[in-house]
Amino acid sequence: MSENIKDTLKSLSTAQLREMQKILTVGVAAYSAVDRAYLCHKSPPKGYPEDKSEYGDPACYRYPLNTKQRCISAWRYVHQERNRRILGKKFSSVASKIKKYAKEHYDLDLQAEAGLDWEEEFSILYDMFTGGERAEDVEYSETNSNEVNKVDEKEIAELQNRITSLTDELKEVKETLTSKEEELSQKSSEIETITQERDELSQFKADVEKERANAQRLSDLKEKAKEAGVEIDMDAEADKWIQMDDSVFDFVLAKMVENKSKAEATASKSDKTDIPPIISSSDEDEDDTKSKARKYLLSKEK
Repeated sequence: MSENIKDTLKSLSTAQLREMQKILTVGVAAYSAVDRAYLCHKSPPKGYPEDKSEYGDPACYRYPLNTKQRCISAWRYVHQERNRRILGKKFSSVASKIKKYAKEHYDLDLQAEAGLDWEEEFSILYDMFTGGERAEDVEYSETNSNEVNKVDEKEIAELQNRITSLTDELKEVKETLTSKEEELSQKSSEIETITQERDELSQFKADVEKERANAQRLSDLKEKAKEAGVEIDMDAEADKWIQMDDSVFDFVLAKMVENKSKAEATASKSDKTDIPPIISSSDEDEDDTKSKARKYLLSKEK
């Protein structure tokens, strides 16, 4: 294979080599603009086998295997990341068929990392960009070359325009997304502020309701004391009176009423009589309610 390629290259004239260069140059440009790997042929390409069994991907007539060199080329290209993505779930079956075909027909033990020298690379490029035609089958005419160049240049120009259009569309989409992102960020900030204000209002409402309940409690206790005929200055120690259990308050109020009655009776006998303490510290038989009341009243007397 190597000697044949060298002999063929040596036998070509300068004009033929230049013509080959034009063909390869046009092919490279077209290949860069349009990814040939995405093509799925409905029929065998010119110069390639007719039998589907001689393809790694028979459904699309891709990866021809009818020569040893093409088999090696197919094995290398099928492992390229781009081609693996294109094949998707078919990759394993296609790669397996290529390897099996190479072993059965050419006694090749292909490996995933198989390398190729420059002669094989040249053969691959030549085979791909000339559609399978051999050097001896190419008609070297200036007219045909110019026509190919014109067609390819037109296609490339159209593709470039399309790329420019898509780039502009992508730029607009990016600007729109940026604007939406800023809008969402602003909305998020507003929501955070509103949430904070709502929490502050909720806390303020709870504080107001608590103050209102405390004020009502103190007012009810004052009214109860007034109905019992006892004047009590509850404002100075409002918290203690508000937190006092009803049973304790009733006991304290009853003692105050009792002591007031005693004081009034004593005062009618003497203009100056000491008012006895509200409750003695020596009382022993007292329940929990009386204990709380006693401790409170003793603290008041001190």
